[in-house]
Amino acid sequence: MSGNSAQSLVDRYLLMRRTQRAIHGRAVGFLSGDALKEAGRALGLVDKNTFNYSEEEAMGIHCDHCLYDLRAAGRTAMDRFFAMVKPEPGTPEEEVMRATSSAFFSIWIVAGTEPGAQIVVLRDPLRGSPERRVVDRGLSQTARPGIVLGGRLVDFDGFSTTTGAMVQLRKASLERIHRELSAWMRANPKVDLTRLDHGGAKRLAEVVLRAGLAERDLPMTADAE
Repeated sequence: MSGNSAQSLVDRYLLMRRTQRAIHGRAVGFLSGDALKEAGRALGLVDKNTFNYSEEEAMGIHCDHCLYDLRAAGRTAMDRFFAMVKPEPGTPEEEVMRATSSAFFSIWIVAGTEPGAQIVVLRDPLRGSPERRVVDRGLSQTARPGIVLGGRLVDFDGFSTTTGAMVQLRKASLERIHRELSAWMRANPKVDLTRLDHGGAKRLAEVVLRAGLAERDLPMTADAE
């Protein structure tokens, strides 16, 4: 990738990221205290009814899970926000709205990096979908091929972004995830990890994030919320 092309990609990423961050900040207002605690308990972040954040990234991971995975009357906080605040066609807000409507959580393996272009190439072993070229300065500087991550991606035209921090999944985390997902699939033989419904996607995110957060050696650095 030429220098001009790389800079153009980064500039576009920064615009989408700023817009996404602003939208997240407003969409949080559509979450109830009960929903926040429900998600905190599921992720192991609530101790005796009190949030237990020992790292800033844990708060971001918790918030991301609440915004994208918790549903009330079939809609997430992001759904409710965009139903009330309708962006003008052709604006960055409208582009982010369209992209985030298809955001999805998975386990990712780092296939390579392009630090000069702030790109990390991620492969999805669960779905076998095409590799994603994720623009993220922090990850491009710290990720190494073979590292396993858990997190949510948003696909834009020509690149992808994370929706927040990603957890690194080490051996103990992966073993725990395998045990929990295997037990879940034995109890629910119709579950297909490549085609999860909303409830299944929420369960996958909870299992992966809880395992990664339990190690508390927290995530690979991703661009901050």
